[in-house]
Amino acid sequence: QNWKGPWRWYEEQMLNCCLDLEDVKLTGITLRDFRCLAHCQGLSIDLNYSDNSSLDDFRSAVKRACLADENISDTDDNDDNKSKQADNPQCDEPLREALVISYSRKVLGQTGSGHFSPLAAYDPVSDTVLILDTARFKYGAHWAKLPLVYEAMKPLDPDTGRSRGYALLSFDHVTKPRKGMNDNVERVEGIVQPISLLFRSKLTQNSVRRKYKDYLESLAFEISWEQTCNYWLLEDHKVWNIVEPLRLPKDEEEGASAVDDIRDFLRELLSSLDPSGLSCCDGVAKTGKCLSEKDAILIIYLASLEESHRKMLVRDFQSKASTLTREHLLNECDIIARAIFFSGESSF
Repeated sequence: QNWKGPWRWYEEQMLNCCLDLEDVKLTGITLRDFRCLAHCQGLSIDLNYSDNSSLDDFRSAVKRACLADENISDTDDNDDNKSKQADNPQCDEPLREALVISYSRKVLGQTGSGHFSPLAAYDPVSDTVLILDTARFKYGAHWAKLPLVYEAMKPLDPDTGRSRGYALLSFDHVTKPRKGMNDNVERVEGIVQPISLLFRSKLTQNSVRRKYKDYLESLAFEISWEQTCNYWLLEDHKVWNIVEPLRLPKDEEEGASAVDDIRDFLRELLSSLDPSGLSCCDGVAKTGKCLSEKDAILIIYLASLEESHRKMLVRDFQSKASTLTREHLLNECDIIARAIFFSGESSF
C-alpha cells in the first residue's frame, strides 16, 4: 500500500479479508485460512497437505522454491548470456516462488504446537532446510533435516482433523496498459496488498456468506442488481450480517478522505442502477458521509459479478472519480468476493 509519497508500508492489519484479526490472536489460523489470506493478497498458492504428499513431493517443492530455475530464459538470446548460463545454470533465473510450512514444533523438539514459517534455503548435500522462524524471540533462523520437517507436518491439526502441510506462493507481476480510462497509466494485473477501508471481516459471518454463495450458484445467469437487492432486503438476510462497517481512527485523515471518495463514487454508480436507492443513513458511524445499506448492497453486488464484468463496470463508468478511487473500490469488491468464495469450502 502507498503510505506517504513514494514510500510503501505493510503490516498485519492488511490481512483482514478472511478472518477478524482479534479472532486470529485467540485461535490462530489453519492452512485453509492461510490459503484465503494468500489469495486476498493477490498471490497464487499451491497448497499441499502432508497426508496427500510424499517426502519426495515435499523435497521437489523445496527445490522449486530454494534452488534457482535451471531453465534458460527465452528473453536471453545472445551468445554471451547463453554461455554464462551454460557455465552456471542456477545463477541467472530468479526464484519466483516462496515456500511456507505449517508444522508441529514438538516434532522438532521445540516448545509450542502448531506454527507457520517460510523456508529460505536448501542444502542438497546434507538434505537440510533453513527455517526462518517467524517468532524470532523464541528461535532464530535454524537448519533442520528435511525428512524431520516433513514428519513435523504430519500431526493432525485439531481444528481441521487433517495433517498440516506446505504452500508454494507466487505472484505474476505483469503490467498492462489501462483501457477505457482518461489517464494513460499502467496497472499490475492481480491485487497487490489490499486492505479494506470500509469493512472488517469476522469468522462468525462465514455461514451467512456460504448461504449467499449457495444462492448465487442456484441462479442460471449472473445475478442482477434487482436480485441482489431483493435477497439482502429480506428480513433474515440483513446486509450487516455479511459485512461490518470499519471505524477509522479520527487521526487517519488520508484514509478518511479515501473512504469519502469511494462513497461519492458509490453514489454515482447507485444512481445509475437505482435512482431511488440513495437511502438515508442508518446509524453507522462514519467519516463525513454516510454508508447506507444500499451502499453495502452495491459493493456485494459488484463482488458477485464475474471479475472481468466487475472491472469493466467500475473502470469504464463515466465519472470524475480518480483511478485510485476506482481501484480502491475494486479492492473492496475483490476482498468480499474471495470471502464469499472461500466460505463454501469444507472446514479443511
